Amino acid sequence: MIVNAKTQRPSTCNTVETLLVNKNIADSFLPALSKQMAESGVTLHADAAALAQLQAGPAKVVAVKAEEYDDEFLSLDLNVKIVSDLDDAIAHIREHGTQHSDAILTRDMRNAQRFVNEVDSSAVYVNASTRLPTAASLVWVRKWR
Repeated sequence: MIVNAKTQRPSTCNTVETLLVNKNIADSFLPALSKQMAESGVTLHADAAALAQLQAGPAKVVAVKAEEYDDEFLSLDLNVKIVSDLDDAIAHIREHGTQHSDAILTRDMRNAQRFVNEVDSSAVYVNASTRLPTAASLVWVRKWR
């Protein structure tokens, strides 16, 4: 889902620009992310908590600049920030989000429901790519209903 949300068409407004990673899964998740992003040609802009671990992987990694959290890259660049919990993630989105498209990848449906209720975006997704509402995919969904 993350590869699709970043690479399917990176110049669109619903392309993922910042990936918030819960600190409890960072050690196992970041190496896999680095591998997938390297294979997809994505440059990772990492916060201090993620930088060293991502630099050990195959992806191109640079230190994130604070202002990049407020920008849309519209390219194969992705911010990566470690968050302590859902509160931290929602606070980051409230401060830096575009209010266009946001998604949560989780196994905890209580967290998913809270995310849907508390994130102020035009489109909020649970366990889905932010690229889902493309014209082609909406036509595909309609054909298979």
